[in-house]
Amino acid sequence: MQPATKYLLLQVPGWILVALVVAILLHWQWIGARAAALVVVLWLAKDLVLYPLYRPALTSQPPATGAAALVGARGRSLTAVNGQGQVEVAGERWLARACEGGPIGAGTPVEVVTFSELELHVRSVEPDSGGARDSLQQGSGNAREAGHGGQNRSRAAT
Repeated sequence: MQPATKYLLLQVPGWILVALVVAILLHWQWIGARAAALVVVLWLAKDLVLYPLYRPALTSQPPATGAAALVGARGRSLTAVNGQGQVEVAGERWLARACEGGPIGAGTPVEVVTFSELELHVRSVEPDSGGARDSLQQGSGNAREAGHGGQNRSRAAT
């Protein structure tokens, strides 16, 4: 559904309420016809002025959470990832499996390619030269911030 259509449907109850109130006030002669017309015009103008502010909320998709939010994120391997190992991505420790290029040494920069259940599939990448940034470490889309408190992350045995 288009954002404008969603917005119009959200406004219909308010329009009905304003029409009823204005009709009652006119019937009881508490306001004149000019005042009633002014109220209706101002109400509709308010809806037109506020639409640009509502539009982003009507078009945005729900944020990805958990492991899905980590696809494309960068981190580093905490242990050698030969078969299965551990990586740190967005400040959280995850079980990981190398999906490209064979084993990954400890301390190597990695990028999340995909995930399955509670395991990230990573590949080694060149160290970050400052051009690319990990948006999750900046705070947008972190599973913990989305209210999951790390429910989807695996816990390493201590």
